[in-house]
Amino acid sequence: MSPLQKTILNGVMFNITWLVCVLGGNAVAIVATTILIVFHLTAISRDKREFFLITGVALFGVMVESGLLAFSVLQSPESSLLPPPWLVALWAAFATTLNHSIRWFQNNFTIAYVVGAIAGPLSYLTGTRLTS
Repeated sequence: MSPLQKTILNGVMFNITWLVCVLGGNAVAIVATTILIVFHLTAISRDKREFFLITGVALFGVMVESGLLAFSVLQSPESSLLPPPWLVALWAAFATTLNHSIRWFQNNFTIAYVVGAIAGPLSYLTGTRLTS
């Protein structure tokens, strides 16, 4: 597979996994994200550091989402300060894109901040509307 094909496949697989996580619930999200990560680590990137990046981003996601829950920015039906597993799975899935389909942001911080400031909230809004 060419580098361009890997980049495109990485982006497509992330978006499919995002949709499955949002619509499928905890168990489906964990299965889908596990499949994505295994495929990612065996076919897209064989760099062992990717596993640690994915783990670190997922843990960071737990902290961010816990903060959003604690300050009532987000609400979870579980009434917990820990985010639901499907949301943590989204963070892990997102991590697979950092060195691949959105790698070009690494040299374009201004664009990354602007896109992140728009795409992040839009992701939450879209997820909320899809599940309402």
